[in-house]
Amino acid sequence: MSEERTMEETMLYRPHRGSLESAMEGIAELDNTIAALVSHLRSTEPNIHHKTVEVGLYSDRPDDRIGWEKTFVVTAEYTDGWRGVVGFTDHGVSVA
Repeated sequence: MSEERTMEETMLYRPHRGSLESAMEGIAELDNTIAALVSHLRSTEPNIHHKTVEVGLYSDRPDDRIGWEKTFVVTAEYTDGWRGVVGFTDHGVSVA
């Protein structure tokens, strides 16, 4: 992760999978925009409808295990019609 990372410009994304440790191995630092998140998901989550990606507040309490002040959940509709959790971010996203 970048030492010069600013909360306004970037976010951390982790996929929803297995254990927290396993998910943190897949962490990615992205621009803090929905476009950057969707672009990342195109390469990592081919079985979702990328136009259905949404980000919402999951917890406003600090997660001391990973050092996130807040956690936001990323959901999307899968190609089989099921809507579910794709991953989590440490910040909400801007629409830019």
